[in-house]
This record gives sequence, structure tokens and C-alpha cells, in this order.
Amino acid sequence: MRRMTSILLTFVLVGLSVFPLYTKTIIAEAEESAIQSFINETVELIKENDADKVFVAENEERIKTASYDISDTESEDTIFQTCRLIIQAKKEIEKLNSIGIASGFLDYYIVQFASPEDAEKAYQHYLSCDYVISVSPERVYKPEKDYVVDDDKYITYENGTPERLDFWGSKVTGTYDVVDYIESKYNVSELPEIKVAVIDTGIDWNHPFLKGRIIKSEFSVAGNGTDSNEYETEDGHGTSVAGVIVDNTPDNVKVSVYRHYDKNWVSSVSYTVTCLLEALENGADIINMSFGHTFLSGTEYDFLNDTLEYVRSNGCVLTASSGNTGNDIDYMRRGPGGMGAPITIAASNQYSMPTSWSTGGNSVDFMAPGEEGPGIEP
Repeated sequence: MRRMTSILLTFVLVGLSVFPLYTKTIIAEAEESAIQSFINETVELIKENDADKVFVAENEERIKTASYDISDTESEDTIFQTCRLIIQAKKEIEKLNSIGIASGFLDYYIVQFASPEDAEKAYQHYLSCDYVISVSPERVYKPEKDYVVDDDKYITYENGTPERLDFWGSKVTGTYDVVDYIESKYNVSELPEIKVAVIDTGIDWNHPFLKGRIIKSEFSVAGNGTDSNEYETEDGHGTSVAGVIVDNTPDNVKVSVYRHYDKNWVSSVSYTVTCLLEALENGADIINMSFGHTFLSGTEYDFLNDTLEYVRSNGCVLTASSGNTGNDIDYMRRGPGGMGAPITIAASNQYSMPTSWSTGGNSVDFMAPGEEGPGIEP
């Protein structure tokens, strides 16, 4: 009898030990499915409603004037120009007369309306709802890149593709030495593959310097005149960032680029959030964000910050630039750099001092060489 009892008890214990794992698996699969639906719904909203529109970036004049007052330049004509609201709510929201809703990620909703007037009326309604934690019109943002005088020095290929970019910063920090050591001690082809996601303008994946190092994401959330994948040769910022990563890592490090800027260098928080979640779903180990949205509204800030925390809690390392304004990041309501989840990095010059244009502040974690660096041109 004792033996039978022991056997039964063993079965019960095994069952109890397995059941939680099985339950966790079901929950994880359901959560993953909901997030993928959220990504798909958001991309569809953006592609259908932002195509061929020319938006006015809310932060453009404030970056130029270093103003920290959101009311200085914000116009009633542009507040609701995307016809889209970001809502954080305690329960499922009312649809009202929206033409599309993306939901399923945390407690956030992206709600699309047909006109700025409809979006503004809905905004006023949601403000009065007890179940709504916060609501904000979704604004569009331009990066600070336009106001940086120090452009990249693109390398040339008269004598073929160089093995390295010969960047002074890589020599000072010793990254070239680290790569050489790894390649001399190990068979790099047998090392685990490390996936680095770059959220940026896109990439010229046919560039000879990047050969064998790119995993295509086939992902672009940008709505204005942008194809359905990340390929681009117009600007080159994403290509140049990918080149720096390739230049400073061994061959087992692979790069994927997720395009979230349109052809006019305009983006938004939902663009960025969607790219972050897509990169996480695709198994990124590291996500690099060499851009920033400044002067974010409360809901936009929380939406981006909560997404970054979610991605980090799922095992992904996040890195972000502090910015190129030369101002104090702690007064700019900026993200992703300056938020808690990413490692925020400012730019230094050859004298190990901050560059004149690099954004500083207490939220900056590190400085890294960022001035007069060579880049690869599409």
C-alpha cells in the first residue's frame, strides 16, 4: 500500500511540476501571438493612413532653438495631423468612430481616425473616461541629425573593399585588438551567432563591406513612400551604423536593420515601438538605436519607456545614443536614449572629451568615440 501511495504521490508531484511549465508555455505563446497581432495591426494602420502624407515634425524648431517648452512651437494645425491617438487604459476602450485600432500589447491602444477633427473629438472624450489612464495625439518627430555639421567621412573603394574602416576610436578603445584576439583563438564559424538589430533609416544590404554579415529583416514600418522592406540607398545613416558594427565585431555577429524613418526623415513613437517588438520577436540579442524622439508627450513617453522595459526584461540588451543637440538630455523628455532600459551613450572626440554637439546629462551612461568617424556610403 505504501508503495502504491508512493507511486501515486510521485505521479502527483511530477504532474504538479510539469503543469506550471505547461501553463507558462501556453501563456507565453498567447502573449507572443497577441504581440505579433499588435505589430501587424500597427503596421497596417500606418501604411494605410500615412502613405503620401507630408508631416510637420513637432520637435524641429524646438531642437534648433533648444527650447524646452512644448507650447513654443506646437501648432493646433499639427497636433492631430496623424489622426491617431495613443491610449493607455484599464480595460478595452470604446471604438467611437475610429477606422482602426491596434491592441494586445500591455495596456496600450493605437487608435486611427479618418480626420484630425475626429481625432480631436475622440481625444476630448477619452480624457473624460475613468478607465483611461492617459491619452495623447501621436506626434511625428525628426532626428537631430539635420543640425549636426560634422558629417561622416565616407570611405572610397578605388582599391577594392577595405578590410577595416581604420577608425581612430576603434584603435583607442581596443576593439580591433579584441576582434583579432577572438579570431586568433577560436574558429569564429563555430561560435554562437549574435544578432544585432539596428532601428534606423534602412540599409543597402548589397554593400560589399557588409557581405556575409547581414540578415534581412524584410521590415519597414515607415508609411510615407517607403517600400515594405528595409532596403534604402537615399540617406545611408542605417548603412553607416551597420558598417561600424561590422567593423568592430567578429563574423559571428550578424546585423539586421528595421526601417522606421520615412523618406522625409519622419518617424513616431508607434513606428519605434513596432520595430522594437518585431526585433524582439525575431530573436535579437542586442538592439541599437542611434536616434531619438525629443519633447515627448506623457503617453508617448510612457508607451516608449514601457516597451523598452518589456524588451529588456525579455533578455535583450538595448543601446541608444544620447542625441546631437548639445543640450541636457534630462530636460528634453527624450527617448529611447535617456530612459532607464537602454544604455545611453554620448559621443566623445579624440581628446576623450564630449563633442560640442553631443547631448549630455545625468542620464548618460557612457561616452564612446563619435567624432570624425569614417562611414560606408550606400
